[in-house]
Amino acid sequence: MKTIKESILNYVKCTLDTEIWDLENDKLKPEVKEQIIKTLVKESANAGVDPKDDWGLFLIGSITGRQYMPRTDIDVTVQMTDATNDDDLTLLRKHFVKEVNGRVVVGTLHPINYFFRRDFTVRMVDGAYDIKRDEWLIKPKDDLHDPEKKFRQEFSAGRKVATLIVQVYEELVRDMTDLEELSDAMDGFYDATYWNKAVEVWYDLNAICRMYKEIWKARKDAFEKSEDPQRSMDNIIYKYLERYGYLDKLHRLFELRKNFIKALEDVLSTREVTV
Repeated sequence: MKTIKESILNYVKCTLDTEIWDLENDKLKPEVKEQIIKTLVKESANAGVDPKDDWGLFLIGSITGRQYMPRTDIDVTVQMTDATNDDDLTLLRKHFVKEVNGRVVVGTLHPINYFFRRDFTVRMVDGAYDIKRDEWLIKPKDDLHDPEKKFRQEFSAGRKVATLIVQVYEELVRDMTDLEELSDAMDGFYDATYWNKAVEVWYDLNAICRMYKEIWKARKDAFEKSEDPQRSMDNIIYKYLERYGYLDKLHRLFELRKNFIKALEDVLSTREVTV
């Protein structure tokens, strides 16, 4: 069975994250545990599902080991019983993805994400902590290495993709700046220039969206087809772009595209156009 290890590019720290863990007692901090459980109970009710006492609650992922970052996710797996009906499971997943996941642990930059599953076993992960019982189930073995040296070829490919993202992004910023200025310019005289520039912005945004989808699909395919997906070229490129903020940049631009057509429609409704 393939294990989940999301911290493959992170450097190993000296200790567990002291924002999350009580190192003296080797347990989850009480205030972190309280926030996780209270949020689960409250938001399950908001989703229209009564939380059950027999739900398992496990902390997994990079935060259980020493390969973490200041914004590493707090991945909480909620193990449902076989008796949980499909409708409740769907309601919970939709509500938490839309309304809950991404809220940070108070006083930190760590977002909490809840995952509802019926098929979860601790054998699927490198590290697991039972939140309800306050005990370790599996302590991860940290892979002590220099990721940039270990994955030299993958880092090189990641830099090339990052460079392309920056080039397209900077071109888009320039075009958007020109477009904004043209939208306030004299009616009529600059209309042809305005719409030419709008087309350039549209192509830039489409290029970015294609790039975002291709990166995501390549990683997804790696996990479905590769014998060792964690160390596949496509996954490491994805993690490289994620680590240095390039995926966040792509995602924001992906969302911007949704608003772009509306903005153009607003312009069309407020000005006479002569092209």
